[in-house]
Amino acid sequence: MHEISLAQEVLTIVQNAAIRDNFTKVHKLTIEIGRLSCVEVDAFLFALENQKLESLMVNTKITITQPEGVANCKLCNSEFKLTDRWDSCPECKSNQITITEGEQLKIIDLIVS
Repeated sequence: MHEISLAQEVLTIVQNAAIRDNFTKVHKLTIEIGRLSCVEVDAFLFALENQKLESLMVNTKITITQPEGVANCKLCNSEFKLTDRWDSCPECKSNQITITEGEQLKIIDLIVS
């Protein structure tokens, strides 16, 4: 289950930021996990909630957003939403696509004191 290591990495990033920017409490953390990222959001949140108990994030409100996937077709240059990474272009039915959004996992906002 890679969600545990991803949650640990988020905590490490926050702890390193706390050292660098001299804060001791995290009030809110917003994370973006794309729908095509292959991250099980409930498992990730569970791991993060359990690991934060031993950090400066004890009472942190965690918000997760899940943007949809977006791709461009290499043949017809159409941009379209993806519900699955194996979808084909709805215009020309090509499988030659480039995913441009929806695979990310990133920290969007961190409110601290």
